[in-house]
Amino acid sequence: MIIHCTQKLLAELKIRSTQEEFPKDPFWSWHAKVFHIERRKCVLITNDTTLFTMFIPALKKTDFESFHFLIGQN
Repeated sequence: MIIHCTQKLLAELKIRSTQEEFPKDPFWSWHAKVFHIERRKCVLITNDTTLFTMFIPALKKTDFESFHFLIGQN
């Protein structure tokens, strides 16, 4: 699973932008964005092929530290 993040989400995750990877199967490619709703940070993750979308509302700083567990990556 490869997640392409916006610069704002990378800053929240405290990750530097890495070289773009493209999976052999586009089914494993996702895009993610962070935004605010009523002063709460939310993340929207969308699959590039199926357009299946996951919405994760009201995240806190500790949630971003364990973000890989929230989206199901170990």
